[in-house]
Amino acid sequence: MKKVMLLTLAAMVASPAVAKTDKFCDVKAGSKWISLQKARQIASAAGYSKIRMGMEAGCFEAEAEKGGQDYEVYIHPVSGKIVKIRKDID
Repeated sequence: MKKVMLLTLAAMVASPAVAKTDKFCDVKAGSKWISLQKARQIASAAGYSKIRMGMEAGCFEAEAEKGGQDYEVYIHPVSGKIVKIRKDID
């Protein structure tokens, strides 16, 4: 029984479904990216101001303000879609 439990635990740890990744903007090699300026325009068009651009998790990241709150806005570098918005708690 102990052996079965160990094998099950090992399989769960090795399983890709269990693996956690912080990269949610997977981009295929050779894809044409939008410009950093275009990503800034997308964030601005969505109502964000005081925008500071960077890269995180394979995405453009806009650290910005909206309605008096600070946010991290993640923009897909190929499609230009906003893929995640998170309140900045730093």
